Amino acid sequence: SEVSKQTVTELPVTTETETPTATVQFDDQTVQNGSTIVDIASATFNGSENFNIVVHQATDDNGDGVIQSSEIGAKIAESFALAPGTHTDIVVNLTQQLAFTDDVSQLTENQTLVAMLHTTDTDDSDNDNIVHAAPITRDGTPVFDQAEITVFTEDSPASRKVSVGDATVNVND
Repeated sequence: SEVSKQTVTELPVTTETETPTATVQFDDQTVQNGSTIVDIASATFNGSENFNIVVHQATDDNGDGVIQSSEIGAKIAESFALAPGTHTDIVVNLTQQLAFTDDVSQLTENQTLVAMLHTTDTDDSDNDNIVHAAPITRDGTPVFDQAEITVFTEDSPASRKVSVGDATVNVND
């Protein structure tokens, strides 16, 4: 009896893992003195876990108009946990203290803020009701966008207009 031999050639299996899409759009905005919220225009993360947006103070140390990750300062606010996908018009409340260095509960001066994407850790073993998170990065750099926050008082001419992004609305007409 003849036994036929089959040769099986093993091919290396290559699996390309796609990097999840992660973007955030934080538009310049004008707010009333004492405002306790900022608005994030949109955020997308199509990874496998929930994410949130953490707002940081920032200082343009080199004066080039572009915030680098090394110029990002204290965490001052964060959104609720968001399911993977795209979200728009996300309101972030500044009143909860996130860190010992967080001394911002309302906006009283013009400043640059950064909105950074973080994955969320729903294990709140500290029982402090803060969503603990790690930055979502691309090539080792956190995914973030900066916005210039302009604060106006009732006495200033700007008090007649409120703008978010490209839209401006007259509020006292």
